[in-house]
Amino acid sequence: MKKLQRMKSISLLSCGISLALGLCLSSTTQANDRVINVVGLLVAKPCEIINTEIDVNFDAVNTPQLMSDSAPTKDFQIRLNNCPSSNIRTKFVGEGVDNNQLLGLSTGSTAQGVGIRLYDEQNRVIPIGQDTVGVSGVPGVVHVLNFHAQVAKLSDATTADLVSGAFTATATYEVSYD
Repeated sequence: MKKLQRMKSISLLSCGISLALGLCLSSTTQANDRVINVVGLLVAKPCEIINTEIDVNFDAVNTPQLMSDSAPTKDFQIRLNNCPSSNIRTKFVGEGVDNNQLLGLSTGSTAQGVGIRLYDEQNRVIPIGQDTVGVSGVPGVVHVLNFHAQVAKLSDATTADLVSGAFTATATYEVSYD
């Protein structure tokens, strides 16, 4: 029985020493503090683009119209829904020619000496790759952004530089808000 009591005493003593050492060790343990940086960007819900692909078809354009800068324009629209209440801007991105005043023709076009000039609703030329003048967004309203396209001769093109043929020009449009 004494042996059992002694073993209990030794066990309790070992537990006591272990506990004391544990507490002592934990009080001398140093923490390595680290920082977590969380970074993000909160953005407004984008507009819904109603017409994702737009085709602008020109009839035949003749050389005298191009030389006098009187070729007809064709209207087209970008329709947006549920835009945030902010300034909505559009940018046409593509191959710009003539100091980005015209959209260049796509590879495979047989016509030469021309490009496509884009205008906003107020008939201001829209340089390729630059934002348009913004319009105010109103949530829940369908916004119709009106534009015009015109076949135009390159600024240094002469009548001899204008080659008849089919043409295609492609741009993507980006809608942004500020």
